[in-house]
Amino acid sequence: MPQNRPDLIKRFIGIASNTVTHKILINTEVEENTKNHYKLEIERDIDIALKYRDKINPIGDVLPEKDSEEIRNKILLKVKSELLKRKDKGYNIDFSLIDKEVDKFLKENKVI
Repeated sequence: MPQNRPDLIKRFIGIASNTVTHKILINTEVEENTKNHYKLEIERDIDIALKYRDKINPIGDVLPEKDSEEIRNKILLKVKSELLKRKDKGYNIDFSLIDKEVDKFLKENKVI
């Protein structure tokens, strides 16, 4: 097991949280240029997330259940926290999308 594995997981969680947050924000009532900015951020972040994911455990393998649960829970907390901040700024956010988007992202990246 690589010595820097916890650091890679932490970085993956950060990038994944950012990606999921932006995917949810695209569905809010924001200006078109802001949506385009979020889409570019998502594309960039997905590439970075895949690199971290591959370093944590080869892409062909699903992560151990303990790791995947920890990653999922931390991403959920970070996304909810960030979206609450955005809601305070006036964004109209559908919080019911959080679980679905997190699970979708994690399945696409073979974390769960």
